[in-house]
Amino acid sequence: MFSVAPTISTAEAHADALVARLRRGRSDRASVLARLQASGRPYFTWALAWAGVTGTLERDPGDDVSHAVLEVLRALEPAASWLDGQQLVSGSHATGS
Repeated sequence: MFSVAPTISTAEAHADALVARLRRGRSDRASVLARLQASGRPYFTWALAWAGVTGTLERDPGDDVSHAVLEVLRALEPAASWLDGQQLVSGSHATGS
């Protein structure tokens, strides 16, 4: 059998899409959480998005859009962590461990 675990590149693609969506002002919490969950690694994807936005702010501290995106991500961190835990629990049930 082969693994269908999400790859780092998949998480990066989800993180990039999430940040692009938030930059356009589409910050509907349910759709953002759905995108995180769809990544297969919600917290990792959230962390990649966070790192990308903070990197942008290091280069351009006056970027108001990035500040707004960072605030949305900050508010979503507990939910991303919870989703990640739920997927770990589900995964352990599926493998019987």
